[in-house]
Amino acid sequence: MRLLPLLCFYLTLLLTVSCTASDGDSEPTASPSATAPEMRQIPAVVQEVTVEKGESQTVQIQVKGEFQDGCDVPIQVKQSRENQVINIQLYRELPKDIACASVITEFEKEIALEGGLASGTYTLDVNGELEEITINN
Repeated sequence: MRLLPLLCFYLTLLLTVSCTASDGDSEPTASPSATAPEMRQIPAVVQEVTVEKGESQTVQIQVKGEFQDGCDVPIQVKQSRENQVINIQLYRELPKDIACASVITEFEKEIALEGGLASGTYTLDVNGELEEITINN
């Protein structure tokens, strides 16, 4: 049942992208309809963030949450840091014209924070869910 939305996604993608050739001797050229589909970002609803401090200044977080649809595509992670605030965005990218079943899909994702963290207190912002962490090196 979870394969149906994925199958529809790939079928639509296949139908959207096509190549044509003018004759048998020339290289195929992309037709005007061969442009990549316009994408949209679907943010995750974050329910819980757990911080795990590893060896040698590494910090891992465990995120539990959900998406408001049944599309089965990979979760994208984007990290950025500004001073003592670490921002993490979790989302999925889907073509704008794809519709998915209206079911809640739960997920768990482990994320290693990028870069070394010096000793101090940081605010971790995961899709609006705030968590304060203290690093003691």
